[in-house]
Amino acid sequence: MWGSWSSAEEHSIVTIFGWSLGGFIIAMIAVIVGLLAGGPVGRFKVSASSDGASVEADCTRP
Repeated sequence: MWGSWSSAEEHSIVTIFGWSLGGFIIAMIAVIVGLLAGGPVGRFKVSASSDGASVEADCTRP
C-alpha cells in the first residue's frame, strides 16, 4: 500500500492532503472569526454600510 508509488502519484497524494489541510485551517479560522463577530459571545460587533465599515468591542464583565 505505501510502496512503489510513482512520482506523479506521490505528488497527487501530497497535493490532495495539502489542500485538505489548508481548507480545514481556513474553515476553522472562519468559524472562530464568525463566533467572535456575531456569535453567542457578543463581545465584538462588525457592521458595514454605504458609509464604511465599523468594528465595536464591548469588554464589560459580569
